[in-house]
Amino acid sequence: MTDRWLRSGAALIATLAAVCTAGAENLALGRPYTLVPAPNYQLCTDAGDLTQLTDGAFVGLGQLWIDPGCVGWKLSVDGEADVVIDLGAAQAIDAVRVRSAAGPNADVYLPSAAFAVSDDGRRFHLVARVETIDDPQLSRRWVEATDLRTRGRYVLVRLRANGVFVFTDEVEVLSGEHDPATVTLPEQTIEPLVPEITRTPLQTRLLRDLEGLRAALQRISDPADLATRIDAAQAIVGALEETTGEAASSAEAAVAAIHADVLQALRGERQIVAWVVDPYAPASPRDLPPDQPEDAVRVTVAQNAHASAAATIANLTDQPMEVPVALEGLDGLARLREARFIATRQGNLLADALPLLDDGAITLPPREARQVWLDIASGEAPAGEHSGALTIGDAHIPVAVTVAPVRLPDDLPYSSYSWQYLDTWPALKGIEDAAIADLRAHYTNVNILTSNSVPWPTEVDEQGNMTAPLDFEFHDRMVELGAPISDHGIAFFAGLSHSRRGFDRFERFSEPWRRLFAQWLTAWVAHLQEIGVGYDRFIFYPLDETIDEVYVQIATLTREVDPRVRLFADPLARDSDERLRAVLDLVDIWCPNLPAYERRPWQLEMMRDTGATVWSYTVGRRESDPYAHYRLHHWRAWRDGAEGAGFWAYAQGGTWQDDDLWDDFSVPNSDYAVIYTLTGAPEDVSRAEAIIPGKRWEAWREGIEEWIYLSMLEQASADRDDAENQRAWLAATVAEVLGEPADTSRAAHARAEMLARLAAGRAP
Repeated sequence: MTDRWLRSGAALIATLAAVCTAGAENLALGRPYTLVPAPNYQLCTDAGDLTQLTDGAFVGLGQLWIDPGCVGWKLSVDGEADVVIDLGAAQAIDAVRVRSAAGPNADVYLPSAAFAVSDDGRRFHLVARVETIDDPQLSRRWVEATDLRTRGRYVLVRLRANGVFVFTDEVEVLSGEHDPATVTLPEQTIEPLVPEITRTPLQTRLLRDLEGLRAALQRISDPADLATRIDAAQAIVGALEETTGEAASSAEAAVAAIHADVLQALRGERQIVAWVVDPYAPASPRDLPPDQPEDAVRVTVAQNAHASAAATIANLTDQPMEVPVALEGLDGLARLREARFIATRQGNLLADALPLLDDGAITLPPREARQVWLDIASGEAPAGEHSGALTIGDAHIPVAVTVAPVRLPDDLPYSSYSWQYLDTWPALKGIEDAAIADLRAHYTNVNILTSNSVPWPTEVDEQGNMTAPLDFEFHDRMVELGAPISDHGIAFFAGLSHSRRGFDRFERFSEPWRRLFAQWLTAWVAHLQEIGVGYDRFIFYPLDETIDEVYVQIATLTREVDPRVRLFADPLARDSDERLRAVLDLVDIWCPNLPAYERRPWQLEMMRDTGATVWSYTVGRRESDPYAHYRLHHWRAWRDGAEGAGFWAYAQGGTWQDDDLWDDFSVPNSDYAVIYTLTGAPEDVSRAEAIIPGKRWEAWREGIEEWIYLSMLEQASADRDDAENQRAWLAATVAEVLGEPADTSRAAHARAEMLARLAAGRAP
């Protein structure tokens, strides 16, 4: 590709006044276009998205992404969106440009772009690329390619997110004065994005229910009418566009009616039926027993470790039932919980909350299934097989827990955290001690505190000198409270991307601001030493998900004031290699968002090569898969060389003020929290625990333990003659588990194999 076609963003982004070509016609004005994928950013997505990009109207001076005149996407990291404009006939084209915006404080960055032209709408010839990551991230800019001297009837604009967001309010195609017949189009082409078949969680659940119903037809003597009804319901569900409303309710009712008739045909003389299931497989109130269910629960676990198992019980009748449930034997190795279904804003029903089943019975609505959960903790149980039985009504399911002669260490060589914010989340107010116990039981050993716990300056003079001592009362209370979960350190999130008390009097990085920063940090660190929190016990976390110039200056100033202070950074894979290099020597603890770096593995290597500590993190909401997103994160961490992992967030509801973690509809956004409290809990939920785990929280703990097993095996094989083969086995095992994230049984099978090999005293 010639230099004319491959251009840098610095040369190609300009203001409207500078870009306009005198006398050029906007060929795109009023022309139709297609968008792939469909816009999905809720604050600006509307019916006008299909006309707004070529209507000649610009959004005002507020944030672009909250204006309905804007078109916006939230994509995967580095995700792409296509705009294809039909000009009506082949035209001479001299420039293509997209009006966009940035707001780094909101994690919004200018998109990079590729521009292509086509005569037939099928074969698109690439005429320019524009990279914007290193350009000024201003609130309104044009991303453009000029002097193209090309032609085409169709113009493809591919926008690539630098981060996860893309916003634009106008696309222009400017005419050229050259003869289009004389243009030779470039040989390099790009394929337009193909619309993906995406399903809402509601559709996914209902289609899964219908799949189970269809499989059950093999056990029904005359299924013809049912098969026809399933086909019809499948078409209705596939066409759903909303997760609430009349159409959604009608589809739900159609599936429920088929389910009732299938149950009637299958039931015979039975009233209830119970069967063993994988604890992390998707569950539904309409689950049906398989033709050949597992005949027993079998679990392998190390000493001082945890595992989970589950069984589903279905009420086959038209009346509610209360069914006795009991666990016999096992010498206290397991506790019974019930997987409660939680309705989500996306139309799903997630079997996520796990309250204790402490009254010896489970309530089954008519024609519905529920899941009994075995919370297994081996503690100091002796190695060997421990036998028991799970009795549900008249069903008797043998349970065999094999405790391997391998002990998980008390002090794990792995750092774990969940932005638990004991100083902030309203759901934890008044039950902080229970939260501490729960966090510790799930291996939390890095205490992350917010700016609420930072001792900000209270009195400052015009030169930036502190004229009053710092107030450490709340700070010290939070440090003491979190001591049991601070073995690997306390990370103080200062949030200096915002103006903070004392500092808000001065321009950032001015001489008074720098003077104040030095005095403040020195006094704070000295106090930490006085209360026994040494340099190896605290971490300075100045900005979140940011390694921009502000981070560089704050980190550099911190090094100047006290080079012994450890610095934390949690980048989000939206930064260029050059920007990353600017901070490589300033960071002591890297905490990259691992899913975001799947497409930039070389940047992870750059972090590892510094010799600094590498942790990791991910972000999940209620709809995030317990197994694939939470448990397997630790397998990815092991693969990618991370020695710790965290997630957002332990106890946040849909907003920072939301304290009801049961109700996904209490605020406009879905909850993040992996736990539940008694606030908002149904009346029949056990009150024996102030903190009730969710499946995602249990999956997180099991994944941590599996990281430890991987590490133990790696160490055991290090001195063997065939160490290279052993490392290859480990890598293949990890690849196999990660390669099929939908197969929720793989990690447990791999765990059993790892424990067997460790118990045999040999590497794999």
